[in-house]
Amino acid sequence: MHPHPRPGPRCRRQRRGLRSLPGRTPARDDPADPTPDATTLVNLPTNFFTTTESFTTTVTVLGYTVDLDITPTSYTWDFGDGTTRTTTTPGAPYPDLDITHTYTRTGTYPTNLTTTWSADYRVDDGPWQRVQGTVDMPSPTIDLQVREATPVLTG
Repeated sequence: MHPHPRPGPRCRRQRRGLRSLPGRTPARDDPADPTPDATTLVNLPTNFFTTTESFTTTVTVLGYTVDLDITPTSYTWDFGDGTTRTTTTPGAPYPDLDITHTYTRTGTYPTNLTTTWSADYRVDDGPWQRVQGTVDMPSPTIDLQVREATPVLTG
């Protein structure tokens, strides 16, 4: 299924930074300033993943200590070409490809990720309880350039 696996766009927390693909390692993870060379090749699988993780936090509400355990439960990937995919896993960096998408035309594609979060809470070390409902958090849209590579024979 992945005949030409290679690194691809990735997300960090809920803010996302798109990265260049073949053989490149992200130089930085500043999602406010995405890498300008967010590029992939047409007709080859592009890898998508996020490093979004569960986290816990404690707040005080009206003198009560409230612990929250917040977990991503699903990920909806919008590949910008009219195709979306919802998964329960965050994908994985190269070479462990989990979520890939193959673009069939060159162009610029506005990609984004919406993470669905659920939470459990407890008050003053009491029993854990589920928070009803979920929260969807979209990432910033990042334009992915899909280009064509032309093989050249030399000799």
